[in-house]
Amino acid sequence: MSQDLKIYKICDHRIIKEQVYIDSDYKTIHIPRNLATKNVDLWVNGYLTPSKNNFHGWILQEDPTIIYAKRYKIIFNKKNKSLDDFYFISYSVPTAYCPKCLGLGVLNDESYDRLGKAYMVQNEDKLMQEVKKGVSTNLGSNPFHVWIGTLIYQLIGSKVYNVDSIKSKIVYEINNYLEQYLDVQIQQYNYQTVTDREAFLKILSIDVAPQIQTDVSYWIVTIIFRNRAGQDYIYEKQLAQPGTSINQSP
Repeated sequence: MSQDLKIYKICDHRIIKEQVYIDSDYKTIHIPRNLATKNVDLWVNGYLTPSKNNFHGWILQEDPTIIYAKRYKIIFNKKNKSLDDFYFISYSVPTAYCPKCLGLGVLNDESYDRLGKAYMVQNEDKLMQEVKKGVSTNLGSNPFHVWIGTLIYQLIGSKVYNVDSIKSKIVYEINNYLEQYLDVQIQQYNYQTVTDREAFLKILSIDVAPQIQTDVSYWIVTIIFRNRAGQDYIYEKQLAQPGTSINQSP
């Protein structure tokens, strides 16, 4: 059985230990993003500092200097005398303002548990991840595995507005990736065990359609495929022309 790093995770929209700076009044720290909750943790010189701390007590107040967003600031009860203190804060942000997932709600990066061990995927989860990875990656962007990916985003961002032409090319790109992925798995059999649950067998259908018939900037791709264990899977993805905004699924 083979494994891979898990690269899809639901985003918690939590900013962990972001370095911030105190104002010239030595009492005020502006929080750089909108808050989802008022649960803010502050570290001073590496030590977690509760708001009721005897030496560095503080309160959270709305920041009136920000006009177009509701921001907050940390106000220390007493002026800090040291000029070389370091300040870090952890806080949660609304989904739309999250710098980690950019509002998508999912992270496409490896993650770790509390013991520092990487989360792994295997069997059906690994197979689904490989399909997602191939459809979402720009062909040639991975210098170590240049075959992974498609030219889908270049197609929907091109000046060709013939819906049938774009549709057929997107289907070809997906077919081409999955055929190469199947070939790679066959080669993988020579070096390690590949279970029937993680082995790709065949494509059952690929449906590609613009989300709005008159707008070719937004597409919905639906792929149905089967593994060697005889189980069928469906993967659906919304695609947007580069430079446009859409809440895409992973």
